[in-house]
Amino acid sequence: MSRQRATTESVLEVSDLSVSYRMEESPDVQAVRGVSFDIEQGRTFGIVGESGCGKTTAANAIIKLLDDNGEITDGTVKLNGRDLTALSDSEIRSVRWSEIAVIPQNVMNSLNPVTTVGDQILDVIQLHTDRTREEARTHAEDLFNRVGVDPTRLSDYPHEFSGGMLQRAVIAMAISCDPDLLIADEPTTALDVVVQDEILEELRELQADLDLSMLVISHDIGVMAEVCDDLAVMYSGEVMERGTATDIFSEPSNPYTMGLQNSFPNIESPDDPLVSIPGTAPDASDPPTGCPFASRCPFATADCEVDPDLRRAPGSLDHVSRCHYVDDVEQLRTWSADPTQWSEEGAVDDSHFEPSSDPLIEVEELRKYFDTDQGLLDRLRRVEPTPVRAVDD
Repeated sequence: MSRQRATTESVLEVSDLSVSYRMEESPDVQAVRGVSFDIEQGRTFGIVGESGCGKTTAANAIIKLLDDNGEITDGTVKLNGRDLTALSDSEIRSVRWSEIAVIPQNVMNSLNPVTTVGDQILDVIQLHTDRTREEARTHAEDLFNRVGVDPTRLSDYPHEFSGGMLQRAVIAMAISCDPDLLIADEPTTALDVVVQDEILEELRELQADLDLSMLVISHDIGVMAEVCDDLAVMYSGEVMERGTATDIFSEPSNPYTMGLQNSFPNIESPDDPLVSIPGTAPDASDPPTGCPFASRCPFATADCEVDPDLRRAPGSLDHVSRCHYVDDVEQLRTWSADPTQWSEEGAVDDSHFEPSSDPLIEVEELRKYFDTDQGLLDRLRRVEPTPVRAVDD
């Protein structure tokens, strides 16, 4: 039933991709500008950056799932050598699920609430493969076993699943048609850290077993360090840095990347001070002509009024950075770790905050019970319902 995979080195090649959103009463929003990256067979490529930097728009453009006012204005997206941007609506629909599948950003709201999870997975399998309904159900049961969900849950509705179980069900749906590329958009954002780790491990195992290529979108640097082989750091619609995850996390070569990394706690050095990148990203309807990060970068100079090209970072042929001072990265890394470099006020001095002996809030004997439904016989017999004791004393 599975398709023969292509033997090209790169499964996906994105070249100079630009995307704009048409606005009725204001200039068009240039959400993605000149983005390029390749994803090789069996590798995980990540796009990381702050909210609004264009990560999800770039991913949606790959499979032409932009909003009605969005359009690709430049560039190409090639899957196994075929340009997806040139495909018609019907042609790109045949690519979705069968060649590129998506794990959406919010799985809790992604499935039809009035249809069982199993029926929705079976519909996808039958639409994109030649399996019968019975064969599709057997395949779905195998997939549920594979992702750690009881196959009997195929008959349940989305609201009957926990967040982690629903995420696993959506992963099963995504791999149900043997795609070449899996796009995971913030796959663990709504999950607690324990379930998040389980889902990430599940994705790694599936990728190894199925030889999948993956594109992961996230603002969480910790997640990206754990799952990605290669990485692009996006800001204001542009790629600021691109390379292997090892190069970027061990030897960042762009001030924006350095700011992001130093704003996240380091579990190995929990007492290290954290930086806070000042300001906000520029307006995408009026992007700057120079370096997009210059207005927030503490190391910007007059040279940054000219937009820098992606330049090779020291030490690696595949590591590039959009910065005029990429040759001075050693000094920039030292400066960027100092919070005082990022704002006039510097690090917050909390030495004058003394804890009070008076409690801020007190809770005593708190109870919260939920009523349960009764059967007809119990109601006729006037049996008192047994409540669910969610919180008890």
